[in-house]
Amino acid sequence: MSRVLSRALCRASTLSAGFACVAIGAAPAVAQQAPASDAAEGQREPAVPIAGNAAGTSVEPSEAPLAVASDAEDDAAKYRRFDTLAEPGLTTSVPGSADSILRDAGGVRSMLADHDIGVQARLSMVGLYNPLDTGQPYAPQRYNGQRPTLQYQATNIVTTIGLNKFGLPNSKLILGYNSQITTFRPNGQNTVGFRNIAFYQSFADNKIELKFGIMPNYYEWVGFFVGGSPVLASGLTGLIPIQAGLSADPAATPAANLTFHAKRGGYLKLGVQRSTAPAGTPYELDHNGPNVAFRMKDAGPLFIGEVGIKRPASKDGKQIWVRAGAMYNDSNYTRFDGQGTAANKTVYGAADFQLSQPDTTQPSHGIYAGASAFWAPSNVNSMTQFYEGRVYQLGPIKARPLDSVALRVGYTKYSDIAQSSNEARGIYANDHQFSVTGSYTFHATHGLYLTPGVAYIKNPSFIGRFKDALNLSGTIYMLL
Repeated sequence: MSRVLSRALCRASTLSAGFACVAIGAAPAVAQQAPASDAAEGQREPAVPIAGNAAGTSVEPSEAPLAVASDAEDDAAKYRRFDTLAEPGLTTSVPGSADSILRDAGGVRSMLADHDIGVQARLSMVGLYNPLDTGQPYAPQRYNGQRPTLQYQATNIVTTIGLNKFGLPNSKLILGYNSQITTFRPNGQNTVGFRNIAFYQSFADNKIELKFGIMPNYYEWVGFFVGGSPVLASGLTGLIPIQAGLSADPAATPAANLTFHAKRGGYLKLGVQRSTAPAGTPYELDHNGPNVAFRMKDAGPLFIGEVGIKRPASKDGKQIWVRAGAMYNDSNYTRFDGQGTAANKTVYGAADFQLSQPDTTQPSHGIYAGASAFWAPSNVNSMTQFYEGRVYQLGPIKARPLDSVALRVGYTKYSDIAQSSNEARGIYANDHQFSVTGSYTFHATHGLYLTPGVAYIKNPSFIGRFKDALNLSGTIYMLL
């Protein structure tokens, strides 16, 4: 195995270097039509441009229209090929390579694909500010938006290397880079490190999937993003599993996941992960260097199980995703009552249903509704319950098929034990938080999404007396 991986890495280092040298200026002009590439489950489907006569006048039969249509079909097939090389095994999806800024500029993606190598590069940025914070303390900062906050600016580059030529069919080596900049330390710290060093193998015609190595595990479980995609709305749907040790960007940890697929979208997923540090993400990043530590103080194994049904939208049916799961973390979490340490755990359930399907040629377009519920014990978790209801629409405007709009209502219950512990030290703590968040995502051009949002938040921080917040946010998401 080591010789196989070494040969793969040498070939990847030679070929993928050219990808980084392609200029952004090679990006195509602004377009709103759907990209010509197949998408993963939960992702919006392609639309292949059809050659025609814009003026509406008659055209004598000739070979030209057939040639144009053939070129479009070849182009669509090319991007479908690129997308088969994307990182596998995720519950989270992003738009395909046809909807990227560089697309196949200079033929770099084609050259890499000829060697069974895929590259996905993403840049995202989220800023927040609460204009209603006048008359309140400027420091210390307790929540995102209390003062102008760069929640994060993240860059992720993931390379997948097919190992079929090295005697390992249906397998991939996954290598990833991650960097983050933030102005609010509880979000993590400014960091650079490995995002992925992982191996993927499928069996029995993809009915069984195995993935293990170093990775941010929150892309593999639960479904933290509205509509299953980080480009549809800013923010995550519930933080309790991450609080209970599930790894998330920028703090990847060692993990192994095994998925069994059944008929009609049924699945069972089992996993084990080295927990993130019980002291929190900042501690993990301070002591994990480039994200390759297999051991961490007080961190033990996190066991995960999830069962669900996930069926993508098609001309024959609407999308559905129902799932439930549990996590048990055998780590040493400090108890709020001062009685030593305890293990952690969480259970959750979530469901998303497509309610409408106005055009079966674009089956994922329509209105969706979903809900999530999370629970964790109050002796070691500040957030013990979270409930969310959401409504969102893909393609809300016919002329802008890649836009989306979302409305989310959330309620968080804080630990009464943590509240009492803080009040015993003279620190005021709230017992709950309520929020209503609305956002609209604009597809500006190939690979560029802009999402303005507004959130009303009652009790924006667990600690301290703060007025209700009205956080204004802006998200930029780029696929290179």
